[in-house]
Amino acid sequence: MTALPAEIRAALGEMSDRGGPFAPGCVSLHGEPHSRFAGARVGADTAQVRIERGGIAHFVDTRNFRKVDGHWVALPDAGLPTAPPAPLAARN
Repeated sequence: MTALPAEIRAALGEMSDRGGPFAPGCVSLHGEPHSRFAGARVGADTAQVRIERGGIAHFVDTRNFRKVDGHWVALPDAGLPTAPPAPLAARN
């Protein structure tokens, strides 16, 4: 995590490094800490940072950044894909 550009680290906030304990400031409703740095790919003008999310629904989230006018800017989250509607027979 220390190898990331300072602007990206600032945008991510307090977070434990890969393999370390989950960040103490990121705690779920029931008190379980659940975020830490998982890895990154940094290019000349784009970066992707993976964040491990723990707890009951454990997954890895990706944050995207782009260099604009010499500064790293977080790109808007694309959001989660929506599931297709259930077939009519399943709705009854």
